[in-house]
Amino acid sequence: MSKWVDPLPVPPVAQKTFNPAYSSWADYYVIDMRASQHQFNAGLPGPATVWTYGQPGQSPVLLGPTIVAKTGRPVVVKYINNLPTDPDAFPLKNAIDPTIAGAMVPTGAAIPHLHGG
Repeated sequence: MSKWVDPLPVPPVAQKTFNPAYSSWADYYVIDMRASQHQFNAGLPGPATVWTYGQPGQSPVLLGPTIVAKTGRPVVVKYINNLPTDPDAFPLKNAIDPTIAGAMVPTGAAIPHLHGG
């Protein structure tokens, strides 16, 4: 299989949501988490089930949309968990070592976190 056969996907920029409790002093975003299908490489068989982030009314993306923050302006994010709770729906169920502390996270649980902040 050749390396670099697909262009690197660039996540979309998240769109702010107006919320009267926050929008006057912070940028407010609504992000939902759900299971979706993702094709990692054109040379691999069919798409895989992955946990994705998205915004209501938009297609979800692997790793989620990019939040562009401004210096000195707070950001508030409301995460909505729409992840499946069926243990058999978890895409990595056979890849987790149950002997590692913290490995037994409840199905449907998520830990949203920041990259590049």
